[in-house]
Amino acid sequence: MVVAVTWVDDIVIASKQLHLVEEVEHGLEKDMQIKKQGDLKHHLGMEIQRQGSKILLTQKTYIKDVLYRFGMESCKGQKVPLNSKVKVTREAGEKLDKDGLRLYQEKVGSLQYLATCTRPDISFAVGLLGRFCKCPTTFHMELADQVLLYIAWTRDMGLEFGGRKPNFIVYVDWNSRLQQTVAVSTCEAEYQAAGAAVRAALWWRKLLPDLGIETGVVDIRGDNQSTLVVISNPISSDKTKHIDIIHHFTRERVEMGEVKFSYCSTEEMVADILTKALERNKLEKSRSMMGVVSWD
Repeated sequence: MVVAVTWVDDIVIASKQLHLVEEVEHGLEKDMQIKKQGDLKHHLGMEIQRQGSKILLTQKTYIKDVLYRFGMESCKGQKVPLNSKVKVTREAGEKLDKDGLRLYQEKVGSLQYLATCTRPDISFAVGLLGRFCKCPTTFHMELADQVLLYIAWTRDMGLEFGGRKPNFIVYVDWNSRLQQTVAVSTCEAEYQAAGAAVRAALWWRKLLPDLGIETGVVDIRGDNQSTLVVISNPISSDKTKHIDIIHHFTRERVEMGEVKFSYCSTEEMVADILTKALERNKLEKSRSMMGVVSWD
């Protein structure tokens, strides 16, 4: 099997058998002029490192350039992207002038690329800062600098893949997406989020076998026990009869054996790192569980 990933005029070709990669390269050479780069070490601003069957994606050079651009290359950094006890509001601080607005947007944009590619541990912080890009204040600028300081502290970290048998687990937290319908309780909100998680899991369940990865039944874990009861009990009640029928899609897929739901304690809830500012110990634990590590 050969997998070819294209990005404009860049093509990454992967296979367990080298001769298959070479066959694809020869086929491309017949129709176009190509430049072979050998083993993949850089792609779209990311560095690729290998240790046996494991792969680490980092953006060390990009981080160095970002910190230099904003005059923070010599900073020691801080150990969390945002203080979990600080309340972020639209009114805090003084409104930035035109130059300050542009600088703030540049910082948030630079962080957004990191969060999208190799640093999902800053996704919540970057998403929060992005809400104020239209009219930021000095307070929001300070928060952006805090995230940059965190990146300075963890500049060698990246996303690790491989090294063990794939274990496809989805973690659901009801704050993890904006709901399209109004929920009247935490249980109902997480039930709706569970439906979104099921749809995403089924999409991956269809894609991964094409890449040679069998997922089996997808284990979806949540920390709201009331939601798990609603999912496992198909009998309608006064508490569930008003929920839109589309959200009961979850129960159907459980009965079909495509997904299953199990309880996950709040302490083990990896998705928390994507939905709220965490204290250092919980942040480091969630970060490691989601595969953000350092090999240095």
